[in-house]
Amino acid sequence: MGRDFYKILGVAKDAKDDDLKKAYRKLAMKWHPDKNPGDKQAAAAEKFKEVSEAYDKLEIPLQCTLEELYAGATKRRKVTRRVADAAGRVSQKEETLEIVVRPGWKEGTRITTWFFVIKQAPHDRYVRRGDDLETTVELALPRALGGGTVDVPTLDGRVLRVRLREVVTPRSVRVVKGEGMPISKLPGQKGDLHIKFNIVFPKRQLDETETAQLEALLEGK
Repeated sequence: MGRDFYKILGVAKDAKDDDLKKAYRKLAMKWHPDKNPGDKQAAAAEKFKEVSEAYDKLEIPLQCTLEELYAGATKRRKVTRRVADAAGRVSQKEETLEIVVRPGWKEGTRITTWFFVIKQAPHDRYVRRGDDLETTVELALPRALGGGTVDVPTLDGRVLRVRLREVVTPRSVRVVKGEGMPISKLPGQKGDLHIKFNIVFPKRQLDETETAQLEALLEGK
């Protein structure tokens, strides 16, 4: 089993980037060989090396929107590196990295070169299920019974017009093939879009006359 880098830094596994930096700087200052002269220097140098390695190898969350994971994106992140000079003295160097996010990457995808891990931000319309997408559309009762079309905005800015060819019940799910997330390992292919329907019923109960008219209208349907 590998070492627990979070434990070495004394932070929780859900620690934010700023907390990781603070913990690392505190421990790096404590165990820096220059601050531990004499007999303690060798042990301090080992501890300093352990702390620095733990910080270097921790996975840093790379926050991406669902739109970025759909279309791909280039993200920029500042990182701090340990740099040793010719005399072996270690200093900190901050630089900005560019990370290319490929279409279809999932939450948890690891970019091992830089120890980043993809973290997907919540979306207001869509839920991702593997390579599929799921969304819920509100539909008034007359539309659920009478058909027509519903417009579904897509992640790449299009409007998908879906025709309702049959009665839509509260548990209905319409599957649109090929309108889900790009499949990163199969370029050019996509998952499916699952449309759930939230049927909006009238807030007022029908009176006897209206009920009779509705029963007559639906008789034999």
